Amino acid sequence: MIYTLTLSPSIDYYVLLDNLKIGKINRSKTEYLRVGGKGINVSKVLKELEIESIPVLLTAGFTKDKILEDLDNYKFNYYNIEVNGINRINVKIQAEEETAINTNGLFINDSHIDLIVDYLKRLTKDDYLVISGSIPSGVRRDVYEYIISKLDYCNLNIVVDAEKDLLLNTLKYKPFLVKPNKEELEQLCNKKLKSINDIYNEGCKLIKLGAKNVIVSLGEMGLLYISSSLEKIYLPSIDVNVISTVGAGDSLIAGFLAGHSLNKETIDCLKLGLASACATVESAYLARKDDINRKLKLIN
Repeated sequence: MIYTLTLSPSIDYYVLLDNLKIGKINRSKTEYLRVGGKGINVSKVLKELEIESIPVLLTAGFTKDKILEDLDNYKFNYYNIEVNGINRINVKIQAEEETAINTNGLFINDSHIDLIVDYLKRLTKDDYLVISGSIPSGVRRDVYEYIISKLDYCNLNIVVDAEKDLLLNTLKYKPFLVKPNKEELEQLCNKKLKSINDIYNEGCKLIKLGAKNVIVSLGEMGLLYISSSLEKIYLPSIDVNVISTVGAGDSLIAGFLAGHSLNKETIDCLKLGLASACATVESAYLARKDDINRKLKLIN
């Protein structure tokens, strides 16, 4: 089973404009709400690929009902912990360029994290745990490291998609996969990466620090995969009509894990991940199965 952990779920309010005029009153063409959070996004794309997963999350306040209603509509068997406050309400503006306002969200404490740990102790060597996204206000800054350290991490397939120290501090626990994007990798090494070879060299450092597999998502350039033996696989992207990049990295993870859970070859897992990301980019929300399959046929 695949478990996805989202410590800071959100309700994302999408506003579509012809153009955004700063300091002026703007009229939207249309607007809509979506329930988000990186782990939840992974679970939703897995569902499109007919792979079951269990979202693990925290909710609070009047936003709780909307989030849980959405998960019920997807027929997820989720594990939810109720806390105080309200979940994040983010604003995603789609105009000439994408603009996002992401809020802080919940205030949680160690007792809530320990409830999550107690639940996740049921995982076995055949399970995957996806830990991804930002962390709520008030939570310990080493929360991802803390959660992993309390589990039987040597016998788990742990996937980490997070920024800076949240990612770096988990490497000692030898996660099955880490997935920084190019900008996050640049933050880790504190320099611009100008070529695939530069990206490969910095990705290899994550392997040497403990990661078993690394996928660096490169946006319109595609992806770069590095194995524990430092094997390199580069997949260029295909042409896409970009509508929104929100959820593209989550879709990549979902596609890769869907393939891996079905014992597909690594290259086929990567192709499915890339196809899922490309399909999401061309969508107003997240990739649908038919669109993923169409994109998959275009990847050599």
